[in-house]
Amino acid sequence: MKGPAPAAEIGGYRALVERHAADLRSDGLLREDLFIGNTWIPATGGERLPVTDPATGAVFGYVACAAALDVAGAIG
Repeated sequence: MKGPAPAAEIGGYRALVERHAADLRSDGLLREDLFIGNTWIPATGGERLPVTDPATGAVFGYVACAAALDVAGAIG
């Protein structure tokens, strides 16, 4: 059984994940809003939750945190 990866290896992987995430954001492929009624809209409360790489803890994006009003608007 292999032991944990060395810190330098994890750091290199984390940098790679962060670079790829930056590329996806700049290309408009990572969105931080809610998709409701064929439109991207910000969450009512404006709160966003981080999406992290479980292997490194690197934050590679954020997702909108829908409030009750957002959900009601989506199903209404």
